Amino acid sequence: MLGRVQLGHRSVLRGSDRLPRRLRGHHHHRTFSRALRSGVFRCVLDPRLAATSLNSVIATASGSTTHSGVASALAQVAVTAVAIASGACLSTKVDFLWPKQEDQPESLVLDGVDVTGYPIFAAAKVQKAIAFARRAHSGQLRKTGEPYLSHCVHTGKILAALVPAEGERAINTVVAGILHDVIDDAGENLQNVQDEFGEDVARLVSSVSRLSYINQLLRRHRRTNVTRDFLSAKEANNLRVMLLGMVDDPRVVLIKLADRLHNMRTIYALPLSKARAVAEETLAIWCSLASRLGVWAVKAELEDLSFAVLQVDLLFPSYFAGKRKKC
Repeated sequence: MLGRVQLGHRSVLRGSDRLPRRLRGHHHHRTFSRALRSGVFRCVLDPRLAATSLNSVIATASGSTTHSGVASALAQVAVTAVAIASGACLSTKVDFLWPKQEDQPESLVLDGVDVTGYPIFAAAKVQKAIAFARRAHSGQLRKTGEPYLSHCVHTGKILAALVPAEGERAINTVVAGILHDVIDDAGENLQNVQDEFGEDVARLVSSVSRLSYINQLLRRHRRTNVTRDFLSAKEANNLRVMLLGMVDDPRVVLIKLADRLHNMRTIYALPLSKARAVAEETLAIWCSLASRLGVWAVKAELEDLSFAVLQVDLLFPSYFAGKRKKC
């Protein structure tokens, strides 16, 4: 028999041996994509066809081996179509549409930060670094009111998304990100860091600490240039060149980018004037460095967070229009 799966007013032959020749073989994926773009498999959800489609698709899932994965996916689409067509609520239980509970990774929360799905945090060296930072930053709070350690773990989490899940260099990068402030803000001795975590981590932490000098220059610039724009193009480029000249390992810049990204995520805790200055600094310096390193996701989020501060009137035009009328 020649079975068909109904998708709206179109139908798809089931079974690999019954597929059109142009959809078989090595190039079938490209041909299938072209068919999708041309509307061959355009789906029109019709409640009258949904029930029969479901039965046909489920039969297909058990009758084919080569394309069982495709049939399973079609079955899930059909079940969703039935639910929509019948007006079922979003809480309708359809077990196979979601991963099974036993397939989910175990929840892992460290000092209030959810790091589930980042296996690098299970490494003994990373756990040791968190314990070290917990002692060093004991009693310190951020502007948000959270323990300072949460910032360290968030920085490590951002880095964990950018580096491989295993390997000594990757682990050392995350460890250095967790410890990046223990020298400047906690008064720890660099020798202690080296004794506990090795020369590579100590060198990364020391280099990140030296980069804090760039922030001092930027703060000084903000204090002495309050009547004009934040940085000229020439000044910004000079600062970037100086920054890159201070490091010999790209992981140092990566750690500073992760640090800045979490600071930008919590920029709401700063007064508006200071938040605007930090956002200007981020756009002029750190977004450019993120682009040079090729970490486009970090660059994009830094830009979004900066513009949310600098162009907030574009996000809430009606609110600021009312403010201007009152003035």
